[in-house]
Parts: sequence; structure tokens; C-alpha cells
Amino acid sequence: GTWLRQNALLTSGTRQAIEGEIQLNGEPMKFGTIAFKPENSNDPVAWSMVSKGKFKIPVTSGAVPGTYDVIVTSMGAVAPSPTADDAHVVTKDNVQLNVTAGNNMFDIKVVD
Repeated sequence: GTWLRQNALLTSGTRQAIEGEIQLNGEPMKFGTIAFKPENSNDPVAWSMVSKGKFKIPVTSGAVPGTYDVIVTSMGAVAPSPTADDAHVVTKDNVQLNVTAGNNMFDIKVVD
């Protein structure tokens, strides 16, 4: 199940690279993750770490064309001490994006 889906063996789509920037409260999000959860349960989930607002998902682990729920999680600030207890999802409303064949660039603005 999961292994087959994540290795794109259950889909006829071709993986696409995705990159972009996430702003949290008008500033580049310091540190966190972004996940593209497909509407089609046979398509792979694509995700990336976010640092200084930027994220980049290479084609080798990208999303196939389709509609995705986007989940952005803020992991707090990069600091000498752990800030994981600050971790929380910041996409409160349904955020959906369409991944298409070719270049996929998304700038996402969320408010905490």
C-alpha cells in the first residue's frame, strides 16, 4: 500500500518538481514542512522541509499532476535550543493547489 503509493507505482502520472516560498504572518516562515496530499489516494504524497520561507521538492519525489490539499506546519524558529514544542499546522482553511506537467512554483501566504 504505502510503499507502492510513495514510489508512484499505483499511478499513471509522471512526478513533477515543485518549489516556492511560504510566508507566515507576512514574513518568510523560518522553519517547517509542506506536504501535498493528493485527492487521488493512489498518487504519492510530496513533501519538503521549509527553511527561510523556501521549499523545493525535486522531480524524483515530486507530485503527479492533480489536485492536492496543502498542509504547512511551522516548526518555530531555528535556535540553539529545540523549538519543536512550538510545532503546529498553520494551514487552518482548506488550501488546495493543482500540480501540472512542467514547472510548478507556488507562493503560499498563511496567518497564524
